[in-house]
Amino acid sequence: MDDGLNSSTNSVPPTAAPKRSALARASLILGGISLGMFCCTVGLGAAVSLLFGMTAVMLGTIALERMRASGGTLTGRSSAWTGIGLGLASFTLSLAAQFLYSSVQQQWNDDVDAALRATFAAVDAAGADAAEERWTPTARRTLEGGALERFALESRERFGEFLDFEVLSEVPEPSLTGTHTLTLAVAFEFERERVTGSVVSEMSPMVGRFIPVVRLRSMTLQVADGAPLQLGPVAAAAAPDGETEDAPTQSETGGEARKTEETAP
Repeated sequence: MDDGLNSSTNSVPPTAAPKRSALARASLILGGISLGMFCCTVGLGAAVSLLFGMTAVMLGTIALERMRASGGTLTGRSSAWTGIGLGLASFTLSLAAQFLYSSVQQQWNDDVDAALRATFAAVDAAGADAAEERWTPTARRTLEGGALERFALESRERFGEFLDFEVLSEVPEPSLTGTHTLTLAVAFEFERERVTGSVVSEMSPMVGRFIPVVRLRSMTLQVADGAPLQLGPVAAAAAPDGETEDAPTQSETGGEARKTEETAP
């Protein structure tokens, strides 16, 4: 009798020890990585953060389903829920950051577009006054004496009315002082010709506006059959006493050259 009871007792398989879910652990790790990448990087890092966040949510959800069906043999609910929470936070913040970046970029593009249109339309004193507001304070000193009007008239005479522009490449130059420089390689679309050139702009904070304002600092149009048309302080020449002064704009030097040719015998 005792032998039978002992035999029956020994035949019962031992209960398996609970095992931690590997998917829950992976969800926690990916969720932490995704949130860390969002906080520390932009651009490609933000896209990777978005991908890792989505993956963390999926793995955490699958881990919870498997734990629910395991009958207690799988553990790690806290890891799974933490991974889901981190993934959702990273996913939401990444989408918000992408939307904000797109809005800021669109506003900067609109600022540059408005500044270029105002500059090429400055064929009279009223237009020049309106266009000067789109230039940096440093550049405005070189626009005095009708330089802006001469530039607008000469570009219209050579190429026709300004229509649009296309950004070919851009080189940002961040600064810790709060003013950032952005150099754009641009293709200008005019009525009669497509002209390549460059636009240098500055981004600086503005009171009452969340997004920094963009103002022009200099502009260059590459002319196939002559010297380029330039506006703004495109270069700085060293003075004899060691001080620097803004170089004359191409519209000014071009005008002086034409006057010399006209007065020459």
